[in-house]
Formats: sequence, structure tokens, C-alpha cells
Amino acid sequence: MPNPIEKWDYFELKLAAETSKNPFLDITFEAEFVHGHRSITVTGFYDGDSTYRVRFMPDTEGDWQYVTHSNLDALDGQQGTFVCAPASASNHGPVRVIDPYHFAYTDGTPYHPVGTTCYVWNLQGDEMEEQTLATLKDAPFNKIRFCVFPKRYAFNSNEPPCYPFEGEVKRAWDPSMRDNYRAEPPPDFWDFTHFNPEYFQRLEKRILGLRELGIEADLIIFHPYDFGAWGFDRMPADVNDRYLKYLTARISAFRNLWWSFANEYDLMLNLDLKDWDHFFQVIEAEDPYDHLHSIHNCRPFYNHRKPWVTHCSVQHHDLLQVRTWLEDYGKPVVVDECGYEGDIGMAWGSLSAEAMVEAFWLGFTVGGYVGHGETYWNPEEVLWWAKGGELYGDSPARIVFLRQIIEAVPAPGFYPARDLETLNRYQSHYVGHPTRAVNGIEHNTGALGHGLSVSVGLALAAKKIGYRYRVFTLLGDGELAEGSSSEALMAAHHYKLDNLVVIIDRNTLQITGRTEDVMGLEPLTDKFTAFGCAVRTCNGNDIDALVETFSQVPFEPGKPSLAFAQTVKGKGISFIEDAVQWYHKVPTDDELKTAIHELESAEAALS
Repeated sequence: MPNPIEKWDYFELKLAAETSKNPFLDITFEAEFVHGHRSITVTGFYDGDSTYRVRFMPDTEGDWQYVTHSNLDALDGQQGTFVCAPASASNHGPVRVIDPYHFAYTDGTPYHPVGTTCYVWNLQGDEMEEQTLATLKDAPFNKIRFCVFPKRYAFNSNEPPCYPFEGEVKRAWDPSMRDNYRAEPPPDFWDFTHFNPEYFQRLEKRILGLRELGIEADLIIFHPYDFGAWGFDRMPADVNDRYLKYLTARISAFRNLWWSFANEYDLMLNLDLKDWDHFFQVIEAEDPYDHLHSIHNCRPFYNHRKPWVTHCSVQHHDLLQVRTWLEDYGKPVVVDECGYEGDIGMAWGSLSAEAMVEAFWLGFTVGGYVGHGETYWNPEEVLWWAKGGELYGDSPARIVFLRQIIEAVPAPGFYPARDLETLNRYQSHYVGHPTRAVNGIEHNTGALGHGLSVSVGLALAAKKIGYRYRVFTLLGDGELAEGSSSEALMAAHHYKLDNLVVIIDRNTLQITGRTEDVMGLEPLTDKFTAFGCAVRTCNGNDIDALVETFSQVPFEPGKPSLAFAQTVKGKGISFIEDAVQWYHKVPTDDELKTAIHELESAEAALS
């Protein structure tokens, strides 16, 4: 049996087979993977040198069985098993959409895309590509957009190390072709019936290199930046389909893959919206793992409401529109292109570092995400946005700070709309203030000490009008650091409000830690005696002690009564007692059951 494969890694079966037929057109090869009652069929592929492979990403731990099916005898009926082991600490699975405006890994770990763009970094040769990976290792980015096909554009005049199809470039590209290349047929360089496995092996190596760094590969399947150099933007329809299927068979088992169907899809004038719909449907049918799907615009948006689009990949400079797009499409919005930090003289490539950072902050605070790019000119014409290499701009170091803030947020987004609807409900992430819709509670104000000021007013009113009621006010000890508490007590002493009873819950905890660590309060008895209060101390966790204390009010005539009730927060529940994290924490179902059991046991012991 092969070594265990961890969950969301990939199992690979390699088989050798000879044939005189075209292995890309004439040979069918797939494998069925079975776990319990589940069965998943994935397509294999020819990898050159009489070698066939099939890759599978298991999502469930345990034993998996497989059997192959092929019209070639040597590939048919091959059986085996492997064990899927638990995922390692750094492996959280593919990224999914949740919320519906945000992302998380499959295991629930929040994922906030902080991306960059290096369109053809993967086609620059090993030395430059390794340098790019080294740069990314120390950069703040957890997603990178790049192309499958080579690109011909400003600062992109070099040829790739190899090509995706068998054949060779038969003429040098002439820049004058850029303006009229559509008037000529595509170059006749390639045998579109034979892929070049080496080209795709290089791509796979780079996707897996990104995976080792924890970076998602947002892979651009088509783009318009060919201008007659190779013709990959104007391939026949059947070639497009074979390309999509071959690409999916090779790389869909990689967990860090996102499908970006095009960069500036609307500039590929030989394709219409039905073609793009079809491409989405092909990948949907071929990809058993349902990786993320998007499509990037130049000007008009694709209809992101279509069910096969998982999130909006947007080119636009106005980040304030993100909120509108969220509402219109009901999906996450990633502004992958709002401009690039650089100095190349074109508006889209000449943002200052400050403008780039501002775009990130603005996009995030209105509910979306923003992508980075860098276009600083250098004599070698190695611009990050095109070829990778090194980063020279100042924005990445500042984007680090934003990413730290983003990832400190406990929920996938700042304020998921659906979660806000749970305010004050059981198991909500968002707690509220105590209600005053309870007999005997006249006012609630939160933790700013205002309750004491209100109580002084009520007690003073009783004195002025001649009413004989008493006013009780309960303060947390953390509130005593508020200046309004001191002001209220001075007024209570001045007006001799002996009809006012102030109860201080002295549990020594507030939301950020121990009261003495946050803002030292002691010696409290001396301080409040000096304010003119009659002070008593009691055990706030002892009902009899509380009754005895309150039976003595007013403690002294002509003075407000102040009782320090010394308590243990969470008293009676073992895992909550005196623990600051439970200041606002909501218990899980299991924790709630444990707490109720402990309280019921304590009640039974008293009866």
C-alpha cells in the first residue's frame, strides 16, 4: 500500500502504456475513487514518454479504493487502495465562499485574500521564477494572479522557455502587428492535437511551489494579450475545449487552485458571452473539487449573478462601488485590479505607494478585497506585474499591517450581515446590554458609569418631591475608572442622598484583563469614604451576606450607602470562574450542557 496521503493533498497514480494512437485524442483514461458509499470519477492525462497519470484530492480520512477505466488495455482495470490521513497543521483545504461575502478554507479557517498580480512570472525560466518565489516568501500576499499562456504586451517581449503545444515559432513578432493582427489569421505554428507536457509540468511545479508558501494560485485560463505572436487567444472551439479538459485533469487536484477564466474577457473579441458560459460549464463538469470560479473585466462586467461564478473579480478604480457590487451580486468582491504602484507613465501603472495602500484599506472597510501590483521601470524591463522577480515599492510593507488587522478579526469579515441579525440572541457572536424590560430595572446604560449619574438624579428627585423610595444602582468595578462615577458620587454627598444605594460588583475583571492591571483602583474603601459615602464590604456570592448588608441601609444618615460586593465572576461553573475570556464569550452547546449540569448539581446539594 502506498504511503498515506493527507486530506486535501493529492494522490497520484502513474502508469506506463505504449500506443500508436494519439494519446491526447484517441485514448480515454479515468479512475473511480471510492470511500464508503461515495464514488468520485476523475479524468487522467497523458504526460509524455508513454506515461499516464491520474490525480485525486481526497477530502475524507480513511481508506480509499480506486479502479481505472480506459480503452487502452494497459491502463484499464488497474486497482489499488490508499489511506487518507489527517491534514497537517498548515493544510486547511481549498478556499470556499461563505457568509456570502467572504472566504474561508474548507476546514473553516478564515481566509482573507491579500493578492498580487504577476501575469507571466511562471514563464521566465527557473532562475527568475525561483527569485519570485523567494520574494513572495517574505511578502504579505496570500494569492497571486498569473496566466497559463504567454503574454505579449508592454515590457513583455521575451519568449517563454517552451510552449503549450508541439510546434515552434517560425517568425519573430513584429510590434507593428499589434494594431492590425486581427486582420490576419492566427499563426500556423502549432499542432493543436498534441499538448506539450513539459509546458504544463512547469506550471504544476510553480503552483505547488506557491502551495508550500501558503499562497493561492489564481490561474488565468485565457487572455487577449497575444497580438498575433502565438495565436493562443484565437484557437478553434474544439481546441479550447480540449485545452480546458486537459488543464483540469492535470491541476484540479491541487488545493490552492482558483480558476480565473480570463483577464479582460471583453477584449477577446472572437469570443461572445455564450462562449464564456460554455467555458464555465466545461470546467464545472471536469473539476470534481469545485474550485473557485471568476472572470475579470476590462470595462463591462460579466454577469456575476450566474450560478457558476463564485465571486466577482473586478477591474475598477472606484473602490466605493464595492458596496453596490456586493448588494447587486450577493457574492464576494475582489478588486483584483484597481491600478498598480509604479512609475511607467500610464495611469493604471503609476499609483503612489500611498494610493495603493489607501485602495486596500478602502476596499476592505467597505466589505471587499483589493489586489496589488507593481510596475516600477528598470533597464532590464523586469516589472513585478509582468515577470515577478523583486519588489521595489513601499506598499507591501504597509499592506502587511492591514493583513495583520484583517486576520485578527474573529469572523470571516468585519460584520457579516447575517450574523448581525443575531444580535442579543442565543449563540450570537454579538452580545447586547441588559434589558430594562424587567420589573425593578428602570435604566440600563452599558459600562460607562452613566447608571450612577442617572441614579443620583432619581434619588435627588425623590428628596425634592418628598417620595420615600430608595434607588439601587449596580456598577461593575471596571466602570469606576470613568470620571462620571466620581462626579456622581460628589453630587450624592453634596445632596446628602441617603436614599441612594450603590452596589459595586468587585470581581476584579473587566473586558481587557484585571482591573488593577488596566487601571489601578485600590484603595477603594478609602477613596469612596473620602467622597462622603458610607462604605460596607460583603461577600457578593453569599445571598445571606447580601441580605444582611442591604437590611442595614442607609448605612449612615445623610450619606449615600456604598456596598462592595466581593464576587468571583462566573462563580459556580468550574471552567468559567474568574476567567477573563468569558467576559463576552458565548458557550457552545456542550459547554452550556456542562454549565447547567454543574449548577443543577449545586442546587441539589443545597436542597
